[in-house]
Amino acid sequence: MLALGLSTPAAEMPALARASAVEPAAPSTAAPAEGRAPLIPGVDRLHRPGRPERLVVESVGIDTAVVPVEPVLSRGRLVWQTADSAAGHHAGSALPGEAGTVVLSGHLNTPLSGGGAVFRSLPNVRVGDLIQVYTSDRVYRYEVREMKLVDPDQVDAIPSGPEALVTLITCFPDWTFGKRLLVTGVLVDSAALPG
Repeated sequence: MLALGLSTPAAEMPALARASAVEPAAPSTAAPAEGRAPLIPGVDRLHRPGRPERLVVESVGIDTAVVPVEPVLSRGRLVWQTADSAAGHHAGSALPGEAGTVVLSGHLNTPLSGGGAVFRSLPNVRVGDLIQVYTSDRVYRYEVREMKLVDPDQVDAIPSGPEALVTLITCFPDWTFGKRLLVTGVLVDSAALPG
C-alpha cells in the first residue's frame, strides 16, 4: 500500500491531482470530456483522452501495464492501493493529455509480497528523460522536469494546476521505504498509434 495521502479524507482524494477549471489559451471547437478539464491547447483538440494502459520509461527500462487503483482502508487508515506487477493509475487523477496530473504509482521492491517491482529502476531517472503513457489509441510523451523525496503523508507535494503533467510515485529508499520518490514530467507531445 502506498501511504501518500493518509491524512486526506476519502472525499477529497480524487481531486488531489486534477486541476480545477482551466481556460484554454486559444478557442477550442471541442467540448471537454464529461467531468474533465479541457485538453491542453495544441494537443489534438478533437481527441478525447482515454485511460492509461501502458507506461514506458525507456531510459531506465520501465515498461509496464497500468491498472486503475482506489484508496482503501488498511489498519484503520486510508491509503492508496498499490497494484501488483503493474503501475496503478490513481482514481480521480487526470487522464493523459488533460490539464492536471496523471498520478501513477508502483512498487520499488516487494520482498514480502512478491508483487512485482515495476518501479525498481525509477530512482535512476534523470531530468530530461521521457515518460511515455499509452492509451488504447495514443501515446503521450512527458519530459521529466523534477524529482523529489517527500514524506509519505505529504499529499500537497503532488503538483496540480493548468499544465498537463504526470507524476510517478514509489516508496524510497529500498528496504526502509520511509520516503516517497516523486518523478514529475510535463507533456511535450502526443501521437496517434498506428492501426
